[in-house]
Amino acid sequence: MVIFFDDANKKALEIAEAEDKVFVHAFNDLDVIIGQGTIAIEILEDLKDVDYVLVPIGGGGILSGIASYIKAVNPNCKLIGVQSSNVPSYYEARKTKKPFQVKGKLSIADGIAVKQTGNITFELLNKYVDDVILVSEEEIAETILFLFENCKIVAEGAGAVTTAAILFNKLNVKDKKIACVLSGGNIDVTTFLNITNRALINQRRRVVLKIDAPLGKGHLTKITNVVDSHGVQIHN
Repeated sequence: MVIFFDDANKKALEIAEAEDKVFVHAFNDLDVIIGQGTIAIEILEDLKDVDYVLVPIGGGGILSGIASYIKAVNPNCKLIGVQSSNVPSYYEARKTKKPFQVKGKLSIADGIAVKQTGNITFELLNKYVDDVILVSEEEIAETILFLFENCKIVAEGAGAVTTAAILFNKLNVKDKKIACVLSGGNIDVTTFLNITNRALINQRRRVVLKIDAPLGKGHLTKITNVVDSHGVQIHN
């Protein structure tokens, strides 16, 4: 069973009602949006004349907050949302001009695996966001590896989507000043290793070799002798 944010949100609402607790929404709340929008202040402090700001989008809180501030200060800046093609909730909502629940599939970018954009965030996104683009699971995996190897950054899938959009030429941004929001590094060691291994295989830097051989005396030795004769090292 695949669990999405929407499932956890539904359960949290049930608990809040049953136990008479205050429910604070993760993104569909103006105070939360304003708080997340302070990221935009930091971006413009470092890069006042930024041409493009790319932001991950699930429910839309971070993007709507950032977009609202930047468009007020620098209306010429392009705000671009980036989603996984496995959970394209806002991408599809823009087509129908209203939020609705997409089916969604398991995604490396689980932090933005939200099947339905919030109604508050949707209005702000439509007002301030210039475009939304999709990246594939393979592209996200390769970007996590790229950020680790080249930038020494450990990024979770949701954080890597913006850089993936640039690495895989989803936008024509030649000679432009770009800010990519890397929204987190919440990724455990096992998941990180599985994802980077997947990326290495995609890039043909690592090969999975399967040998169909009978069980019996001497066969394993013959196989390792062939491997050794080609100068290949076996690590484990």
